[in-house]
Amino acid sequence: MQKLSKWGRAASLLLFFSAILLLSARCLLAALAGNLRMLLVPGFLRAQWATHLPLTALFLLFSLAAMLLTQRILYARRVSVELRINKAFRDTSLSLPLVPLQWVLSLALSLVAFSLSLFPLLRALDIPDYRAGISLVRTGDEWFDRHASICHALGPGGGRAANSREALLASYAAGQRVFEVDLNSTSDGRVVCVHDWASWNVGLGRADTETAPTAEEFLKTPLQNGCTAMTFSDILLFMEQHPETWFVTDSKQTAEAEVRSMFSDMAAAAENLGLTGLFDRLVIQIYNEGMLETVRGFYDFPHILFTLYQTGNRLNTVGDFCPVAVFCAENGIEGVTMGYWKPEFKAVADCYGLVTFVHTINDGAEAQRLLDEGVQGIYTDILLLHHCKKDFG
Repeated sequence: MQKLSKWGRAASLLLFFSAILLLSARCLLAALAGNLRMLLVPGFLRAQWATHLPLTALFLLFSLAAMLLTQRILYARRVSVELRINKAFRDTSLSLPLVPLQWVLSLALSLVAFSLSLFPLLRALDIPDYRAGISLVRTGDEWFDRHASICHALGPGGGRAANSREALLASYAAGQRVFEVDLNSTSDGRVVCVHDWASWNVGLGRADTETAPTAEEFLKTPLQNGCTAMTFSDILLFMEQHPETWFVTDSKQTAEAEVRSMFSDMAAAAENLGLTGLFDRLVIQIYNEGMLETVRGFYDFPHILFTLYQTGNRLNTVGDFCPVAVFCAENGIEGVTMGYWKPEFKAVADCYGLVTFVHTINDGAEAQRLLDEGVQGIYTDILLLHHCKKDFG
């Protein structure tokens, strides 16, 4: 009987590790089906295994311990039943069917525990094709297909961050059609085009302070180089007059209450002008996951970018990029704006149906290199149409 017990334990271990190999092979193939190109991305699997392997290994150890404990308990009960049978019938052969039962039950418990151990690993490796679910079919005629450069702060006309009417007109005259505009709220709640109030105050020779002026004071005060200040309403009116233009918003307030106040004023301004439909030509930048729900509470904006500079999220590796890409794909976000680019990010972006932008690039050679490596577009202060081969009027 001692020899039979040893063979039982050996058989259980063999079945257990065979199940590990078979289940692993089957699950990995299922998880990677249709997305095998991700295996070619340098560092992808390494990053995923490094993140999720410790938890998986913990569950595996738990399943092995559960199997051994089950064996011990079942063996003890088998011996107990043997003694009762021997005492009643003087026949040990009746106890032998309990040995296969020991293998079956211990293997079943082990497989349950092992299934739990696979869950975090499958979550890491599963790369579903979300594109079909959120209709990210590219027609080649999207706003980002026509223009590879986005004018940072409306362009160079009034200084690096002037957000002025003169900057906008100069960029438009040069052929630019996509503009990023900084938006902030005045002390009386109006949304205006300005980078931040500290720089605005310093530009006027005032103390370095975050104190915001009223809308009336802001509009009466010239910006850098004497340029003209603008409100969000002015942006809408410009869009109405120039239907081929697009504007990317850079709202400097990200706390939920501030975002609600800002988008409430933007919605009211559009409604007062009868131009709410122009929101379909706004590209809204969000800076955290919670901001998405707040923004969509005011309008179902069809064009949204997840911009990372305010979160401090530096994408050093493919492993850093994957959670961001998953969030964007699951929530119908078009793409990601980042300050740091690696060529291997393109495979991840393509897999999730996302476009990528890099800011802020003012060197023509660097801009061309990024475009050649698969970046959809760049934010720039000075580079206009003739620097980017993908742009056309």
